[in-house]
Amino acid sequence: MLCTTILLGAIYTYDQLSERQQHKFPLLASRLFQDKAAFNDVNFQPLRSQVKSYLANTHVDHSFYFEYLFTGSTIRDGDSNQLVGASLMKIPIVMDLYKAVEENKVSLDKQVTVPDNIINSNDSQYGNVSHLKSGDKIKLGDAAKIALSESDNTAAYTIFNATQGMLPSQDQSLNNLDIETQSGDSSKGPLVLISSRSYSSILQCLYFSCFLNEKDSQSILNYLTMDSTDNTRIRAGVPNNVQVARKLGSFGNITQSDCGIVYVPNKDYLLCVLMNENGQSADHHIKDLSAMVYKYVNGLN
Repeated sequence: MLCTTILLGAIYTYDQLSERQQHKFPLLASRLFQDKAAFNDVNFQPLRSQVKSYLANTHVDHSFYFEYLFTGSTIRDGDSNQLVGASLMKIPIVMDLYKAVEENKVSLDKQVTVPDNIINSNDSQYGNVSHLKSGDKIKLGDAAKIALSESDNTAAYTIFNATQGMLPSQDQSLNNLDIETQSGDSSKGPLVLISSRSYSSILQCLYFSCFLNEKDSQSILNYLTMDSTDNTRIRAGVPNNVQVARKLGSFGNITQSDCGIVYVPNKDYLLCVLMNENGQSADHHIKDLSAMVYKYVNGLN
């Protein structure tokens, strides 16, 4: 009887600690703080057919990836197609900064100067909400927040410039996660081509805290929930009371994207869509796909 009481007490204490940890990091995977969890298999075939039919009717080059984060079930369509990542690539830049901080190579409180050789700093297409300019001073932590929550190019480039050489190549997020990318060039500067499946690995790694510690993973995801650029695409396809940690990307009227984690209570999922389409049309398509996915997942028992 005493042993049973001690065992039950230990389980109760563990559950309390797990709940506290999960409450502290609500944007991370709940399984990180649970010894056991009931993740039931779900049939996604009806949604898979619906998504594939919709995408086929758009007649647009695309890369689509969905993952139900409790079971790992996926829906893929053109998921290996590599399209222009554009502002999606701000997340790995910030992840590398936080990794350098964790390794005591720099501080988020370090004040740096916005460099002179900013690429396309005046291109509003890529976001420069904070209106940073060459010679301005900013703390790296503030630059990280602006780069993600306002999709600010100048802040992202300032971080990239300030952290060059701090991490060995193999320790940088894209290489550490073995993510496939291609490089390209355009009149707007260098390009990174990436698929929805590869990009989703970045979000998964934040969600499961596999590259950064829990505190830093939570911080980055929190900035992504604060995205103030607009309420279109994935965000427009779910109710306002559902939290979304997402990053948009736009490359002129050529490639549009939105990738994020949608926090449906006990049914978190990841959605990443890249389309070679103009902004208005892509907004419409991604919103439709987002609404389609949310309706199905939210209706799961």
